[in-house]
Amino acid sequence: MRKATLMIAMITLALSISLSCIYILDSQKAPDKIFDETITSVVELRATSDEIEAFGTAVIISDTELITNFHVISYMNQGISNIHSLLEIRFADGSNYMTVNLVKYDETRDLALLSMKEKKGEAINFYNGDIVVGQSVFLLGNANNLGISFTSGIVSRSKVNIEINVIENTYIQVDAASASGVSGGALIDTNGKLIGILTLRILDKEGTPIYGYIFAIPISAILEFLSL
Repeated sequence: MRKATLMIAMITLALSISLSCIYILDSQKAPDKIFDETITSVVELRATSDEIEAFGTAVIISDTELITNFHVISYMNQGISNIHSLLEIRFADGSNYMTVNLVKYDETRDLALLSMKEKKGEAINFYNGDIVVGQSVFLLGNANNLGISFTSGIVSRSKVNIEINVIENTYIQVDAASASGVSGGALIDTNGKLIGILTLRILDKEGTPIYGYIFAIPISAILEFLSL
């Protein structure tokens, strides 16, 4: 009787472990599925003023709101930051550019909030848990202004402090390839949730991005900005 009871307990434990493993594997989505689910949440961003034109990326965070970098929607003139006069977005489906409005910005955090006149696309979900060194991540951005691209990498440092113009902020460092235009793009986890906004790249002497030195603004800083 005891042997039979022990055998049943062992079988039950084995089944529980197997089901737990299946659940863990299923909870992480395949890269192509993540891309399909998030591509409608990331848009190309064009900012223009007279003869000045800049390109970047923005991420939809609500029905009509988007977040991007301040440096994407601004330009420097004689050491002073100026907001571009026209801000436009375009979706990955190749639709025409549509005008968006600037709601607010924070130059020190390098963040800007934009708004659309009507809902289009899908708001991305935020992840506000712990970021682990070595975890897999995906990057979506308007690389080289050729449309929204999708690439992968890992978190090399979950928190790193960088001082720029006497202002220190905390970032997530990512080991991945990058290109101009991804600023304001999405850093997402293996469940397709937003964990940061791409903002900085470290360049070599020739101006080429150094692999492994991409930095993202964490969700905590984004939430603080949105609450202001």
